[in-house]
Amino acid sequence: MLDSKFVTTVTLLLTHSTLSIAEFAIEQQVTKKQAWYEIEQLNKRLAALSLPRVTIKEGHISVPATLKTDWTTIQAQELLLDGEERIHMVILYTYLRQEWVSNAHYQQLLNMSKNSVVLALKRVKSSLSVFDLTLKYSRKEGYVISGPEHDIRRCIDASLNSLRKSPHAGQLLDLIFARWQLPDDKQALREFVMSLAAKYDVRFVNERFEHVIQLLLFIKHGEQQHELVYSPQQLQYIQSVTMQQMAEEVATYLGLTNDRSGNVIFVTAQLLSSLQGKQGLVQEKAFLVLTEAIINEVQRYTLNSFEASQTLIDSLYEHLVPCYFRLLFGTPLHNPYVKTIQDEYTDLYELVKKGLRPLEEAVKQPLTADEIAYFTIHFGGQLQLPTETKSIRALAVCPNGVSSSLIMVYQLRLLFPNITFQPVHSVSEVADLAADTFDLIFSTVHFVTTQPLYVIKPILNPVEKEMLKKQLRHDFNWQPAQAAVNVSDVMSVVQRYASVKDEQALFKALSDLMNLKRQDQGGINLHELVTTDFIQQTEQQLTWQEAIKQAAQPLLVNDYISDGYIEAMITMVEDVGPYIVIAPHVAIPHARPESGSKKLGMSLLQLKHPVDFDLRHEGDDDYQVQLVFVLSAVDSESHLTALKQLSNILEDEETIAELVVAPTIEAIYSIIKTKGSVDND
Repeated sequence: MLDSKFVTTVTLLLTHSTLSIAEFAIEQQVTKKQAWYEIEQLNKRLAALSLPRVTIKEGHISVPATLKTDWTTIQAQELLLDGEERIHMVILYTYLRQEWVSNAHYQQLLNMSKNSVVLALKRVKSSLSVFDLTLKYSRKEGYVISGPEHDIRRCIDASLNSLRKSPHAGQLLDLIFARWQLPDDKQALREFVMSLAAKYDVRFVNERFEHVIQLLLFIKHGEQQHELVYSPQQLQYIQSVTMQQMAEEVATYLGLTNDRSGNVIFVTAQLLSSLQGKQGLVQEKAFLVLTEAIINEVQRYTLNSFEASQTLIDSLYEHLVPCYFRLLFGTPLHNPYVKTIQDEYTDLYELVKKGLRPLEEAVKQPLTADEIAYFTIHFGGQLQLPTETKSIRALAVCPNGVSSSLIMVYQLRLLFPNITFQPVHSVSEVADLAADTFDLIFSTVHFVTTQPLYVIKPILNPVEKEMLKKQLRHDFNWQPAQAAVNVSDVMSVVQRYASVKDEQALFKALSDLMNLKRQDQGGINLHELVTTDFIQQTEQQLTWQEAIKQAAQPLLVNDYISDGYIEAMITMVEDVGPYIVIAPHVAIPHARPESGSKKLGMSLLQLKHPVDFDLRHEGDDDYQVQLVFVLSAVDSESHLTALKQLSNILEDEETIAELVVAPTIEAIYSIIKTKGSVDND
C-alpha cells in the first residue's frame, strides 16, 4: 500500500533530477546518515512494487527514467490513507450515498476493521461539528450528514479542499465515485463550462475553476435535504449580474433547475468566485471604486506609492471581484500558503490586513486569513526591486490567479535579478508566443514545451530556492549577475575543516542568509527609529507646511534626508491631498526614496496648537493635527515593522491622546517604546 510519506518522497525525487544526498536530507528533515538509510528503505519498497531502484553516484541521487512511467501506474493501484484523508473520504462518501450506509460500507471503503471505523467516525463527527452538522444513524436510513443545506455544502467544499493536499487526491475522489458506481463525467462538465466561457467571453482562475467543477459534480450526485436560503443582499446582487444566464445553462446541464432548490443561485455564486480578469458580467464601477479605496488604504498604512498604478488597479480588480463573491456567499477559500505568507511577510500581512477594511465594510464581515494572505502576496509582488542588466529571458507561467503569479515573479526576480520575467496566466498563452522571444520557462504546472521548463511552487522555501538555482546552473549554465557562493559549496568547505553537529540546521541557516529573505528585512522597531534625539515639542502656531519642515529637522540635521526631500513631501501633499493623516490628529508626511532619502529614519513633532491639514475643506476635526511623524524610507520594505507598530499605537485613541498631552520628550518616548512593542493583533 502507498502511504503519503512514500508518495511524497518518490514525487520529490522525480521532480528534482539533480538532488544531492545532502539536499535530500534537508528536504526530509533528517541527518545525512539517516538520509542514506531512507534511500535504502525506499529502494526496498520500490523493489517490492517491482519498480526500478534509485542509485547514488558521487553524492547525487540518480532516478531511472522508467520510474516516472511505472510510478503513475502503481499509484492508481495501491493507496494507504492517513487520518485526515479518512475523515474527508467518509464525509464525501456519505454525502454521495446512493443507498443505506452502514459500518460495513466504511470498512470496505477505508480497508479497516469495525472497531477502527468506530474510532474514525468519532473524528468525523468532530469535524462535522465545526460546520454545525451531525452524523446521524438510524436503522431506516443508515448514516446521514444532517444540518442546514448551506452548511453541508460548505463542509463538502472544505473536505474537497483538504483532500486536494493529498498526493493521491485524484485517485481518492475517483474511488468514491467508483464505489457508488457514479459516472466520472468531470471532463465532460469541464468542456461544457469552458464552451460557455467562450460564449460569454469570461475567464476563470484555473485552480479555483477545477475545484468548482469537482464541487458541482458532488452537488449533482449528492442528496439535497433542504432548500437553500439566501439573504436579500445576496439575491439583489445575483439578479444584477448577467453571469446568472450562464449559471442557468450549467444548472440545467447538471439537472439542478428546481426553482425552489436555490441551485441556480448557488452555481452563479460558484462561477463568480472563480472569475479571472475584468468581466462585463459584474457592476464594474462599484468594484473599481472599492479597488482604488483598498489601494489608497494599503498605501496609507505602508507609506508606499506603488508603481504602474493602472496595472495595479487592473490586477487587484481581477483578484477582488471573485473574492467579493466568495465572501458574500460564504464560499470558503483554501490558501495552502497562508502560514508561509504570515511567517515570511509578517509586517506586510498586518498592514495589508488593516488596509482591507473597505472590503470588510462592503461585505459586512471580517476577511479570513486565507483571503488576507492572497492580498498580501498581491501587494508584496508590487514592491519595487533593484534593477540589474538582464541577459536571459524567461516566462513565468502561473494559472492559479493574478496574486499567485505576482508573488511567484517577485520571488524569481529576487533569486535571478539578471533574468527578465514575463508573467503568463495560462498555458495556452505560451503557445501564442514565438519560441525565440524567451529562453526558458518557470511554471506552477507541467506542460509540453520545446524550451527548458522548471516546475515550481508559487512560494519557495529557502532549500527549494537553493535547489532551483542549482538546477539552473546545471541545465542552463546560469550565473548570477554578481559573484555568489553556492550553499552546497559552503557546506562542503565547512565539513572539510570543522565538525558539524547539525547539518540540517546549518544548511537552512545558510540558505536563509544567502537568499537574503528581503521580506524580513523590515525588522527595525519603532522605538529604535524614533529616539529622544528625533522627538521635538513646540508651542508655536504653524501652518501645515511649516509643521512638516519643523518635524523633519532632526532627520535633516543628522543627514538622513536632503532639503529636497522636505520639498518633495510638501509637494506630494499639495498634489494628492491630506492622505498623510492616517489617524485622527496624526500625520505621517513622506516622499519617494529617490527624492532625497539617505537613511532609514523617523522623527516626531508634538504640537501644542493643532495644525490644519484640512486642504479639501471637509470640516473634519480629524485633520487638526498635533502629532507629525516624518518618515525617511530608503526602499519599499525596510520601514514596515516600524509602521506596523505605529499603526497599532494609532488604533488606540487613548494612546494618541496620551502622546498629544505628554509633558516631556522622555514621556513621549516612553509611550512609544511601551505601546509600540506590544502586539495588538
